[in-house]
Amino acid sequence: MLEEVIWKSYYEFLRLLQAPAIAPEMWWIITPLIVITLLMTFYFGKYVQEKMTFDAALGNVVVLIFVGIDLLRHLYNSEPAGFANWFLNPILFIVILSIMSEGALLSYGAFEHVLPKYLMYIVASPVSVNLQAYVLLAVVYTKSNPTWYTLIAAIVLFATLFLGMRILQEVEHFFTKAHKD
Repeated sequence: MLEEVIWKSYYEFLRLLQAPAIAPEMWWIITPLIVITLLMTFYFGKYVQEKMTFDAALGNVVVLIFVGIDLLRHLYNSEPAGFANWFLNPILFIVILSIMSEGALLSYGAFEHVLPKYLMYIVASPVSVNLQAYVLLAVVYTKSNPTWYTLIAAIVLFATLFLGMRILQEVEHFFTKAHKD
């Protein structure tokens, strides 16, 4: 049982990781996400004392709404194109609406300063927002039929990429600090 869960989740993990090769049209939307994620990771690695502001958080979380709009477009244009595709793929449609709702709620939270700063900085950082967007893009563009294995794989992919970005940030901080000394 556990072995089956591990293997099926691993297969889904690889599928999510290879999504741009499976669906090359993804590159048009993930390239800006990758660039800004890397730039901001290195920026906050170099300038550790700086903290993200609410306006930056707002800009970050709006990405979720834009990605959601692209995903609705992509789902709409599935063969044959039409609004019916949204209802023929109810799980994907609900996930897309959920991510757009999350983007809207976090936008409101950033705009009105509803959440404490430290919490907003965690949930609205470029790394967490853009990685979340990538995982959702990978699921939708590869026409995955989301299962619990997909969810496990998405969580593992998110955690792996998040950890990788944090390591890059720490390496940047280390070399910046060494360069100053």
